[in-house]
Amino acid sequence: MFYFVVKKNSELPAGWTTESWSHDVPQQDNGSDCGVFTCKFGDYLSRGFTKFNFEAKNMQTMRKAILIEIAYKKMLF
Repeated sequence: MFYFVVKKNSELPAGWTTESWSHDVPQQDNGSDCGVFTCKFGDYLSRGFTKFNFEAKNMQTMRKAILIEIAYKKMLF
């Protein structure tokens, strides 16, 4: 198996590029919603969405939606 370490400010392996999404990524405004944000980012990316149309103010609703999806073992959308 091939392992390599990329250190900060070092060159990437040949053919690799980076892309910053930081300007399009919603930010949490507290210390308790990181799990909800992580789940929603994963959910959106797994569905092929590249635009995140949620905000910190939506986390309570997102938290409830995740609970329902887990309880019923079915995605809401």
